[in-house]
Amino acid sequence: MNNKISYPIPKAKIEDFKMKSMTRWYNVKQLAATGLKSIISATFGSYADRREIQAAISGNESFDYSSEEDLWVDYVADLGDGFNSTFTVASLLAESSLTNEGLDLPRGRVLIMGGDQVYPFAKREYYEERMGVPYEIAFPKCEEDSSAPHLFAIPGNHDWYDGLANFLKIFCQERAIGNWRSQQHRSYFAIKLSANLWLWGIDIQLEADIDRPQLMYFEKISKQITAGSNIILCNALPSWSFAGDKKKKSYHNLSFFEKKYIVEKGFRLVLSLAGDEHCYARYTGSDSIGPFHKIIAGGGGAFLQPTHNMKGKIEDIREGAMKLEKTFPSKETSYRMLFLNMLFPFKNPDFVVFMGMFYLFLSWMLQSASLYRPIFPKLSKILPAIVNVEPAFEKILQVILYNPSLLILVLAVVLGMVAFADKHAGRLPFAYTASIIHGLGHIFLGLLLMWLLSYVNFNGEKYNLSTISLFSLEMFLIGGFLGSLLLGIYLMTCNLVGLHNKEAFSSLRGTGYKNFLRMHITKDKLTIYPIGIEHAVSWKREGNNIVGIKPEYKPIETPLEIWL
Repeated sequence: MNNKISYPIPKAKIEDFKMKSMTRWYNVKQLAATGLKSIISATFGSYADRREIQAAISGNESFDYSSEEDLWVDYVADLGDGFNSTFTVASLLAESSLTNEGLDLPRGRVLIMGGDQVYPFAKREYYEERMGVPYEIAFPKCEEDSSAPHLFAIPGNHDWYDGLANFLKIFCQERAIGNWRSQQHRSYFAIKLSANLWLWGIDIQLEADIDRPQLMYFEKISKQITAGSNIILCNALPSWSFAGDKKKKSYHNLSFFEKKYIVEKGFRLVLSLAGDEHCYARYTGSDSIGPFHKIIAGGGGAFLQPTHNMKGKIEDIREGAMKLEKTFPSKETSYRMLFLNMLFPFKNPDFVVFMGMFYLFLSWMLQSASLYRPIFPKLSKILPAIVNVEPAFEKILQVILYNPSLLILVLAVVLGMVAFADKHAGRLPFAYTASIIHGLGHIFLGLLLMWLLSYVNFNGEKYNLSTISLFSLEMFLIGGFLGSLLLGIYLMTCNLVGLHNKEAFSSLRGTGYKNFLRMHITKDKLTIYPIGIEHAVSWKREGNNIVGIKPEYKPIETPLEIWL
């Protein structure tokens, strides 16, 4: 059976089209740029809150689909990364229907994008290349299509990195993403899905307070809703997973919103949807009225995040305790994938170059500090062996301790690793201890390599330009590889106890285990079909077409039914 499928590249995009690879999070330039964007957005976001500006120029509109007796809605989050994974998901969302164990699941009349529509940050060209073009190829715009599906989006932290400027231009001005037509004029919205079911998308800016115009908007919307109605609440961050963590404000803000605008108004929160964590997880609980569900579905295209460290039970939320019922991938699969960090140097060659430069710089600093009493010829006379570690390192430490700039470099490495420690997942004593050992490990590795390579290259007083050049090359190549491997081992070890979830899996840049939700709404029932994709297709360009194998998908679990 031939499963080959082809998509034409839009004529306007042919010349400039590029199939973007997954974001290289351990490219030092990328790390610095993303970190700077994060700091700037967190620092100045509250002083230039565009949510207040958009409220001033927008009406108090809501969107009503309740006249459609048989309504389908799609939900996807955390997209706009590598082409293969993003386009694989987009191509399935664009299909006129999907077959799920004998059931026919029509394409959503509405598509909800649940946050982080682009990576690594919200540049206009990134939105175009990593999100817009894949969705346009999957589902080309057709001006004459009066039944074109509608699009709504809420911003995640990556959308906020430019203060929401590009998000508002792309999603809040009635533009099209492929053949999906954006409808909203704010970064939040309310949609009436049936007579007694609403979907609210809220914007909690980078865990900040919810702006007053947004609160006023939902206050007015609540007056249009009949008491006893049901609410689906979409938030870019699964804040409920942070319940009980006093250091994080996001659940405090979310809980306040739920109490004031849902519970106190007499509505029922039956479903919470969020992305941010790039996997699928469903939590379910029960209160005095009945069951409630909270789903993480951040599988739109960004790197896979682990499920094996997810809490089996969360007890500190407003409704009461809830239990983890299903994950995709399974915890066992996620755990096995963690050990791929042993391949860190091969998966992150950019970081190998950086570590090679660091060890080369460290050796240069050590050589310069011992200019009048060269350290490498001295080390070349000491046979590398366990019994000789003390005399060898004694000579090196004498140089370091009597040279302020070299000592500062050593301290900077250790303190830098302490700053890198995962301080938000608990286990602080372990986190700080592991980070200090990690920092000292890099210094020890660098000094050990200097000793070994000195013995190999300079033994017999062969201290000349050719041997120095060979020493430098070996230091760069071997140091880069081993230093990167050391970071991979550190991330893997920390993640075994629940630390560095994002860092340990962003290094893998996984394109598999993507997901989205297809929801069916009738007058008395909401049915949720979680769709899982184990392997992203490796798409190729052939002429002016994108060609690949038709994506394989499967139900993640039995459809979830919520009676209204």
